[in-house]
Amino acid sequence: EGVTMVENLHPPSVHHSRDRGAFPFQYGVIFREDFASIIADFYTLRRVNFNGTVAPEDTDLEGFAKIPRISTLVKLSHSLGIAPELMEIEGERKNESLSIRLIDFSGVFDGIAPYGLPKFPEGARSGIIASPGPTMAFAFVFNESGLMVGYYEGVRDFFLDRELLLSDMYIRVNDNVTSFTSSRMSSQPEGQRMLDAPKRGRLSLGDIERDDRLEVGLSVNSAWVPREGMSLIHMVVVEGDLEDRLVQVNFIG
Repeated sequence: EGVTMVENLHPPSVHHSRDRGAFPFQYGVIFREDFASIIADFYTLRRVNFNGTVAPEDTDLEGFAKIPRISTLVKLSHSLGIAPELMEIEGERKNESLSIRLIDFSGVFDGIAPYGLPKFPEGARSGIIASPGPTMAFAFVFNESGLMVGYYEGVRDFFLDRELLLSDMYIRVNDNVTSFTSSRMSSQPEGQRMLDAPKRGRLSLGDIERDDRLEVGLSVNSAWVPREGMSLIHMVVVEGDLEDRLVQVNFIG
């Protein structure tokens, strides 16, 4: 494989605590060959209630168009001529093999408005916590028998409501490090502001050489996590120009 995950550190749960401090996440990949370009996407989705059930065969675009909380976005994407991204991903939770069917409308919103500005359609829960931006990604989780065992909503971003929940973050490419700090931590943060981190959790890099490394670390401030806690999918998708693809799925909580 052209891309290898060499570091995957994450907490088993993310919950509210005024004394816990930060929940650290750290991901690292190494490139085993040259790439003209790569894209690394981060997804954060929170488990929410879903009335009813969905079968795996109904998670194509036609099937998603029949689900009320998603159908408005499907219609919007069709009217704009911008197709959402569909992904079928294999994951594991507590030694159980799972299949994740995800639909991502980030590209649709990129085509109509900058980050955080578009109004979200009725039925699509905004930002999960307190974010003014729309929910853009929806995921159904199935076990090996095809039974739906979870439903998640969220965003393609480093974390839900990054300015509220992330205290700091860094991106390292080989020896070059860029740091980001929440304005909630400091009125004069070291490095760049959290909102200056790559838009919608997408890193685009060019001229990758064999043995180059990419590392991303972030800290979730436990004092700002909702008291009910969060059950999450935190996912990294790294794709190279030669169709090499690495997906790391972590179920948290």
